[in-house]
Amino acid sequence: MAPKCTGGVVEKVEKGLKPGGIVVIEAFHEDAARKFRIGGSICAPGEPPHAFQGLRTIHHEEPIAMPDFGAQPMRPVRYAGEKPRP
Repeated sequence: MAPKCTGGVVEKVEKGLKPGGIVVIEAFHEDAARKFRIGGSICAPGEPPHAFQGLRTIHHEEPIAMPDFGAQPMRPVRYAGEKPRP
């Protein structure tokens, strides 16, 4: 899968996090880009957990909901991952 919303930064993020550190992502699902003119990050289905394989997924959802940065309900991708402690 070619990264869309992670854009090749996965390695830098995983390396930069301290053990126990958390990364949080909210981006538009690619379905939203088909219906709305939007800018910003677009994620493929299941992309963040697949891309951040070095992190433990704490939370991942792709609901129809009101995104933090939108004016109407659409499909955001929400992800939180934690770097494991040794």
